[in-house]
Amino acid sequence: MRKTLRENGLSLVLLALFLSTFVGHVLTGHRHENDERVERGEAPIEMREYLKSGAFVESVGMALGLLFLASFLAPRARERRSPDGRGGTRI
Repeated sequence: MRKTLRENGLSLVLLALFLSTFVGHVLTGHRHENDERVERGEAPIEMREYLKSGAFVESVGMALGLLFLASFLAPRARERRSPDGRGGTRI
C-alpha cells in the first residue's frame, strides 16, 4: 500500500485537484445559471436538470477544449530556433 501511494502520489494529487476544481465548476455554474434564470423571471432549476442542460455541456466542452489546446501546444512551446535559423532545439 505504501509503495503504491509513493509511486502514484503525484497522480493522486493531480486527480484530487482535478476533481475538486470540477466540483467547483459544477457548483458555480449551477448558481450562475439559477441567478440568470431568476433575472429573466424563470424558476430556478435543480442540480440534476442543470447537469442535463446545454449550459453545463457547453461550459464543460469549453473547459475540455482549452485543456486539449494547452496540452497540444505545450510541447511546441519548448522548441526554439537557433540564432542562425537552421532548425529547432529542444530545451
